Amino acid sequence: MQRELPREPARLLSLSIDESPEQTRAVLRKIARRRNQLVPEAPPDLSGWHKLFHWLKVHGEHRVYIPYADHLAEDVTAAVVRMRRDFSTLLGMIESHAVLHQATRQRDEHGRIVATAAHYDAARDLLADAFAVTSGTQVPASVRTVVNAVVALAGADGEVLTARVAEYIKRDRSVAARGLGPAVARGYLVNLEDRKGRPGRYRAGPESLPDDKPALPGSLPDDACTAAQPAHLSSQVSEGCAAVQLCTRGDAGTCTICGGRLDTVLVAAGFTDHCEGPAA
Repeated sequence: MQRELPREPARLLSLSIDESPEQTRAVLRKIARRRNQLVPEAPPDLSGWHKLFHWLKVHGEHRVYIPYADHLAEDVTAAVVRMRRDFSTLLGMIESHAVLHQATRQRDEHGRIVATAAHYDAARDLLADAFAVTSGTQVPASVRTVVNAVVALAGADGEVLTARVAEYIKRDRSVAARGLGPAVARGYLVNLEDRKGRPGRYRAGPESLPDDKPALPGSLPDDACTAAQPAHLSSQVSEGCAAVQLCTRGDAGTCTICGGRLDTVLVAAGFTDHCEGPAA
């Protein structure tokens, strides 16, 4: 079966990493410190997070109303078709942040958590760069760096080799190549070398580097929120998920957390509530 790897970038968000020598030096120092530790670092205590997850799963509200969703639908970039998929990712991030902070958030008349501007701010901080790159409103730093290097070295009509670009930007050839390839694909550069296995010879392309623009709005205006719409209740919301429905059938036991009924089979297996494993 042939793997369709080229389709993956259209389904995933691209994140750029810091390939600078300074970041590499910081990584090397961290590795050296870990190797020289007399006593290994104690693992972090995750019990609090486990309890939070358990509470969210059993008792938490999972429905979220985003009063500014319509505003975002009009304000985010629509320059590329993939935004039809990525927009759901943005709303999902807002919902996730609201669910985590639901104890301090208001509810609408249907009991849903009302997302605030703070949830959008958190989602934007996480997704803004990735959305800008995938939507084409921002040129990746690796691409912009090599394009500027070629223009500085070769001018408008000259050409320059990959090795010279790498030397100019003070990176190795593999780093330079990762920027040169996309630069050619976008039309910012032209590779004059068409023979396989030969070093690339680059010159300025027909397309100019555009100014970076945000793909997501920087902030929400005061009138961005709209009135709540009727909630569409599913069986999962009204009756609970399949696991909870299974646990609440029968009259044999009582959940030690919520007081609901536990199925006889689960009680016999040692379960004491709807989510925890058998009692020790």
